[in-house]
Amino acid sequence: MSGAYSSHKKGLSGWIKAVALIAGLGSLLMLTACGGDDGPDDRLGLSKPALRVINAFPDGPTVDVATNGTNSASGLAYLGVKAYYDVSTGSTTVTASLTGTTAPISTATFNAATGHKYTYAFVAGTSATNDAVLIDDPYEKGLLSTQARVRILNAAFNAGSVDVYVLKATDNLASAVPVAGNVGFKTAYPASGNDSIDLDGGSVTVVVTNAGSKTPIFTSTATSLDDNADWLITVVPQQGISAVTPNSVKVLVVKTNDTDNPGFELTAAS
Repeated sequence: MSGAYSSHKKGLSGWIKAVALIAGLGSLLMLTACGGDDGPDDRLGLSKPALRVINAFPDGPTVDVATNGTNSASGLAYLGVKAYYDVSTGSTTVTASLTGTTAPISTATFNAATGHKYTYAFVAGTSATNDAVLIDDPYEKGLLSTQARVRILNAAFNAGSVDVYVLKATDNLASAVPVAGNVGFKTAYPASGNDSIDLDGGSVTVVVTNAGSKTPIFTSTATSLDDNADWLITVVPQQGISAVTPNSVKVLVVKTNDTDNPGFELTAAS
């Protein structure tokens, strides 16, 4: 009798623990189900669709951005970022207009899906016209992964297709393989709809070359790529008259977070 009671007690205890674990996970999902916080709901693909807005147009205009006709960001200047915010599933239209006006200067429409994160980047189009790129990130990151996630965007109309390297101190450019090769203008790598690249964190140097070349057109100083970081590395034209000079580029980094922290330019090596 005591053996049966003991077995029943252990079974009941295990069941209670399982229920508590499920309840705890449910509570955690509710607490983290917001925007782009890299919570369990994000990694399990259960989060609401989320959208962020970036102004990646050096010397470009300040813009207001609306999502399905509702204002999402006002007075967004170069390097400005509106952090991930939830959007409804289904057809979604993002529109940029010059600050204080309503006439659209660039528009993107996409079908927002559960678990996906979207980036609307306002960029300089060919000959520095107003343009935009939309990136769909399915965000299929492993629940226990600590690697950094990286995506490359070529927004430099004056550079053509580029190769981008993310080098550790022990890497040699001459023998290194680019993390993103032959990335065309207004193109992301991995392409929209695909997951970001997983990289180990640490001190890194970002190098940009013309596609197929080993001659740098931009080399950064060493910078820290943290574990679990999520970077959008964007190649953009230099500001001012240099913007029309072929291959005169710099690199903008936007990190994923829950606040409207601006992007930043990587320091060029001297």
